[in-house]
Amino acid sequence: MYIHRHYRFRILNDDCLTLLYEQLPFRGGLKELSCTCKWIRQSCLNVLFEHCYASATELGQPRCLPPPPLWPHIQTLTFTGYFKRPLLQEEWDSSDALDNMIHASDESCHEVFLASALRSMPRLFKVVFLDQRELGIPWPILDVVLSTPHLRAVEVRGQLYRPKSLPPKKPHFQPAPIISFTYSPDDFRLPPRSHSSEKRVLAILLERLSATLEVLSIPSECAPFTGMIRWDWPCLRELHIRGDAHRLCRAHTPLVSILSRMRLLRVLSLKIMHSFKYQPGPIWPSGYDVARFPWPELESFTVTWVHPDDQVFNHLPPSLRHLSIRAWPRLYTLTQKLEELSMRIIIPNRPPWLLTAPLSSGTLQVLRKCHSVPLHRLELEYLVDEDDMEMFQYIVSAYPLLRTLQVHRYRDQGDFSSVPVVSIALLA
Repeated sequence: MYIHRHYRFRILNDDCLTLLYEQLPFRGGLKELSCTCKWIRQSCLNVLFEHCYASATELGQPRCLPPPPLWPHIQTLTFTGYFKRPLLQEEWDSSDALDNMIHASDESCHEVFLASALRSMPRLFKVVFLDQRELGIPWPILDVVLSTPHLRAVEVRGQLYRPKSLPPKKPHFQPAPIISFTYSPDDFRLPPRSHSSEKRVLAILLERLSATLEVLSIPSECAPFTGMIRWDWPCLRELHIRGDAHRLCRAHTPLVSILSRMRLLRVLSLKIMHSFKYQPGPIWPSGYDVARFPWPELESFTVTWVHPDDQVFNHLPPSLRHLSIRAWPRLYTLTQKLEELSMRIIIPNRPPWLLTAPLSSGTLQVLRKCHSVPLHRLELEYLVDEDDMEMFQYIVSAYPLLRTLQVHRYRDQGDFSSVPVVSIALLA
């Protein structure tokens, strides 16, 4: 069958066109293509406007959201700026009290407007909050967003809780079946790194979301460990915990028990920052009674500390394909950040972060415990000691299926000896 060259593009179905459009860069590709004719522009609207931005600062005004004709095409909506805080009592007598009073009376209207707008975006999948000023998100806004019926993912970059705008003691909160929740405050924020109100807000959210979540990423400082033991996680596949070791060290229950209800975990990432005062203990302490390994389908495991009495490495399942034993943050990143902070912070207020990583001898002990795991990817970040070359020799013999080896190797500050690159390469 002959198809005229002017119509050959039209024989592609919507899925094929979407795949084609997604391969094009926005500028110098997709944007120019969309200007060629009305039919092509109409067919690529879902890709052109799948990610749009909204102004949190101007919430309630017509320009705060993208134009309504674009709403049917939005998949990800990112709020930038900050939500105007509720009016404090001492501000009622200020010079602009009248304007503030009008704004305060309109806040409930803003929530109704936002709820209506989000429900008018049928393809909306994810909402992102970029709270660069660390002012937090008012609870009514969180309630409205998470209650949007077709929403499936929420990401908060910045501060989650909002002082003076916290949930009631018994919140009537019925969220949508959210499958992905990410809360990532600034990794290098200064003390205090968490607040009791923040822990309460996160506990309320996770208690309601635990039944549907598949991906969860939270900071360790406000993780509700006591609740995570009780709640069921029937769908959770990925868990990412990052932050300092303070709350982890104060928990009376080891992580192997705290996370024991997450039976379907495929990815477990524990990026814990060490400090002079707090350093995490074993995930599975020696002698601690656990009936069985809690994550039998685990495929990827990332940990930032090794403990000689940790039994978790003795029980890693045969499904594991990726193992990462590293520092967090990377030592070179943390070194640079501490230098930046030291130039603008007085000494007593400097963060107590510890520049450390596992030793090669400790890393070798861990690898010997999990020698039967058919790893495909191995990532190591360590401080060199006398077992450095022996560790590489063991990796070659113990992991014949290994495809990728990533190494971050640190020597003592005064060690200027050459790196045995040739000797290491000859082991392969």
